[in-house]
Amino acid sequence: MKKWFHSLSNSLFRSLSLLWIWIIFLQWISYMEPIWYQETNSMVLISITLIAIMEMILPFKYGYRILIEALMVLYIIHKQLVNYWIYMPSGTTFERMVQFASNMTPYLWFVIAAWALFALTAKWINNQRRILLFIGANLIAFAVLDSFTMSVLWPEVAG
Repeated sequence: MKKWFHSLSNSLFRSLSLLWIWIIFLQWISYMEPIWYQETNSMVLISITLIAIMEMILPFKYGYRILIEALMVLYIIHKQLVNYWIYMPSGTTFERMVQFASNMTPYLWFVIAAWALFALTAKWINNQRRILLFIGANLIAFAVLDSFTMSVLWPEVAG
């Protein structure tokens, strides 16, 4: 019983840590909104949100979770490319795969980079001290960007 309760408390701490990391990532995505295309923003936002949820609820080993997340990321990219009329599937299955591969390339790198940053941050932040250090570093970064660029980031700094 004690072992189960200990794993549950570790799971709760990890879930709350992932929630804080996700909130910080939302701030960075809102900062990138005027820079990125709208479809890139939506792909990264949906991917990071679902990856955070999957990291919280999936009890699988790390390798299986990564595989499931990778398939989910490809599905999200496919759906968003179709929703934004960038990719319209036509032809045989092989032709569709080639068309999708040629259209997903620029967006895939942004989503993979955000996913890797999220995964590394989630792995690195495993105690309260690192969470506070991470939040402080992000506040400093937003304050510097607010002070020395044309971007108005006061809502991110204050929030």
